[in-house]
Amino acid sequence: MDENEKQEYMKENVFPIRKSYHVFNGDLIDGIPELEKTKINPKERVERADTFLRAWSENESKIYHVGSQS
Repeated sequence: MDENEKQEYMKENVFPIRKSYHVFNGDLIDGIPELEKTKINPKERVERADTFLRAWSENESKIYHVGSQS
């Protein structure tokens, strides 16, 4: 895609979404157990993620940009 096509795509398909959230500091609430922190090993592979990525690579829809012919 050239720059104009990218801008046109963004204009037609990308929309900002405004969301708001109410948050509260859990440290200020009595009786809530402390959040358990799990250690993540970045070298450890996750089977579900690997399966998803493999399926995505094999089945993703190809996008072809072609001109019109008369």
